[in-house]
Amino acid sequence: MGSLILSNTGFWVNIVAILLIAVIIYLKTKEFSPKEFLIQIGVTSVLVFISFNVFFSFNKDLVREEIWGGTAQSFIKEEGYEEEYDCSYEKCDSDGKNCRTISKTCERWISEKRYINTSNKTKLSLSKQEFYNASRLFPTIEKKVYRASQTYQSKLKGEGDIWISTPNTKVWTSEYHTYENLVSASKYTIQRRQTHSEKEAKIKKEVLPYPVITYTKLGKFDFDRFIGSASLNADIRKSYKKELKILAGVLGKTKQINPMIYVTNTDDIKFIDKLEIAWRKGNKNDSILILHVDSSFKIKHTDVLSWAKDVAYNENLKKSMMGKNLSNVKEIISIYENEIKSTWVRKPMSEYDYLKGDISLPMTYQLLIIFINTLANIGLYYYFLRNRERRS
Repeated sequence: MGSLILSNTGFWVNIVAILLIAVIIYLKTKEFSPKEFLIQIGVTSVLVFISFNVFFSFNKDLVREEIWGGTAQSFIKEEGYEEEYDCSYEKCDSDGKNCRTISKTCERWISEKRYINTSNKTKLSLSKQEFYNASRLFPTIEKKVYRASQTYQSKLKGEGDIWISTPNTKVWTSEYHTYENLVSASKYTIQRRQTHSEKEAKIKKEVLPYPVITYTKLGKFDFDRFIGSASLNADIRKSYKKELKILAGVLGKTKQINPMIYVTNTDDIKFIDKLEIAWRKGNKNDSILILHVDSSFKIKHTDVLSWAKDVAYNENLKKSMMGKNLSNVKEIISIYENEIKSTWVRKPMSEYDYLKGDISLPMTYQLLIIFINTLANIGLYYYFLRNRERRS
């Protein structure tokens, strides 16, 4: 986010405004020191940077969520415990002079934590029930932990021990990972979407929505990568869901890919254009294989919606699937897997860095930042003034 902010014209307009306000204040009140001048510029500049960062994070076109596949390495419960900490404070006379440090020790409660350690080096939160389910399914051990700051006056509430439940079978996980999509947040893309907003609303009714991660009895990490064709046999659908979950778990991290299959019986060979609009080009690690099938589930047309760096990946995958039957799960998944291993390379978002200067905050946000900036300058001015009066 930092490089995006530094590429934004609005940010530098605010920085120039900070310098002008500070210069005007200190030219008119020459008794202020250069140190105070620099502090005012530094504090307000940091405040502006933070403001831009916060407001950019609200931009759903910019901050997108891709899906990472992986496995659960362990289910963890860290019991709550009570600890002592230093809460000493400074006390001064009413005139702000003769300050001294008052030593004090306080106690606080550290709440219980429950989470999954994944193969992606991330943590997924768990409820009490979900951890309980895992501890019943998998071997679980209790690990005693010693902390120098910990007190043992609240044993009934928790002693700070760690419980580790380790799966003895593969538990495939999916999780959201935020990233900056410079393409979907660019001015051209937004203007185009606004121009065709009515068309987009109509298309969304013809296309199934992008799937979401749902709960299982072991946590929120289930993601269905097989979309469409409700008439397909339930067992076959279940097999596709499982195989794609495994494929994402095995290759997701190393190949930076989220493999999906969208099945449709439409004769519209431009269906990919509708899916691209409705799903906003998908996410940067998505590989969406679109299979057009007939009544016997024979594949009659294929397309691929992806951010592949080499178009050969899309073309090879399309050709390899033609004439196959959707009922043959192993064959379809095998072709998909081999193509990912041999030709898939995700196009890096850094190739779109030239769009950073084209992404800006709405005028309302920029005016709000200027207002915050002005208040901060005035506040610091009076703080320094009051501080000087105390010392004199």
